[in-house]
Amino acid sequence: MDLVLSPAIFGSALRTKILVLTALLGETYPSQLARTLNTSPSVVGMAVDRLERERLVATRRFGMERRISLNPSTPFSGELRALLLRLAESSPEYDAAVGSIRARPRRRGKPLSPESREQADLARALAARKR
Repeated sequence: MDLVLSPAIFGSALRTKILVLTALLGETYPSQLARTLNTSPSVVGMAVDRLERERLVATRRFGMERRISLNPSTPFSGELRALLLRLAESSPEYDAAVGSIRARPRRRGKPLSPESREQADLARALAARKR
């Protein structure tokens, strides 16, 4: 999903999108951001490297994954998070982007597509339920 965001208040529109999505998700990783933004993982990785050098995000290794979150040790981390969440509120594309992200892995052996229309309808009904 392409996010259309004109203000590039953090140097570029891509960096702004990465920061907003990181604030919304709490913790994420480069390949998830790349899929959400329809961008190359290497481009996202380079942007995250620069944001980390500027102390806006913090990364940590979790196995083979590189986890990204907003840097809590920055003196203005509360204000930054509030600003990013306000940017997300003003743009409905972020809700759609975050809603399209899988929150849990697929069950082992589960087929990628339902075998019947009834299964597909049941899956949609279960996914639409409020938790």
